[in-house]
Amino acid sequence: MRVRAARWNWSARPDGAGPKLLRVPFDPIGGSERPGPIDQLSIPRHDLGIKPFGEGGVESVARPQEASSTNLEGRVIHRRRAFAPPAGVQDDVTTICKLAWLLGKGSHFDYADTAEIFAELGRASAGGPADYSGITYEKVEANNGVFWPCPGPDHPGTPRMFTDGFPTASGKARFHAVRHAAPAEEPDAEYPLYLTTGRNLAQYQSGTQTRRIAELSDMTPMPLAEMHPLTARNNGLSDGDPVRISTRRGAADFTVKITRNIREDTIFAPFHWGGMQAVNRLTNPALDPTSRMPEFKICAARIESTEGAK
Repeated sequence: MRVRAARWNWSARPDGAGPKLLRVPFDPIGGSERPGPIDQLSIPRHDLGIKPFGEGGVESVARPQEASSTNLEGRVIHRRRAFAPPAGVQDDVTTICKLAWLLGKGSHFDYADTAEIFAELGRASAGGPADYSGITYEKVEANNGVFWPCPGPDHPGTPRMFTDGFPTASGKARFHAVRHAAPAEEPDAEYPLYLTTGRNLAQYQSGTQTRRIAELSDMTPMPLAEMHPLTARNNGLSDGDPVRISTRRGAADFTVKITRNIREDTIFAPFHWGGMQAVNRLTNPALDPTSRMPEFKICAARIESTEGAK
């Protein structure tokens, strides 16, 4: 069994890649997840209910009363428990360590608390670009956070990197010219519009948490396909109409939002919903030659009204 401690986010894969995994044999998956219904797949898996923590960072180490989190500016901070969890609900560390013992590897996961885990991170990262070896829980608490790299106990941390140079032979930054390349898929007579995807203010990622919050769901109760007034008129659509967006990979259903803040040749749809409202059923899995990121943000599409459709 493969184990992962993360939110399931199949709807964030291009071309509906999550459902396609059902046709590929693989080992059962175990995952830790907040209890509750989520838009995911019926794949062989076992979900372990865990105590969630306030997300705001990149790496985290959770324990019953607190967590350490590295935010996007590189500052390691403390996150304290807001309230006690229900009886029998464990944190990630306890779950993973117990599982390690059951798998016969418990001696490698024998920690008194997560301060020991954080110290292990410091030893493992020592001398590397993201050096945590000089950061401790006590130092984070005393300084309201510590920026990595922090290569020693007397080092104050690095709020701004590269002020004295870059890690190159000359100490200077290297710039590389990049030639523009067209997207893998351009509009044509069959699919005459660009489709681009993105976020809504009220929702986050696949919405497994934010769509459970009434205030946020009230702000954005459904996924809206944004289009220019002329685009809507040319396709016989009005504000609030049901609309189907189709690409060469599939179709998904949305509600029309007319706005002048978008180009006439482009449709925007958010990626926070699943099922037949999952826009990433439509996106192109073509990869950038350098970053290997899929072309989520651009593909050819067409739209049609589903008013009265059964």
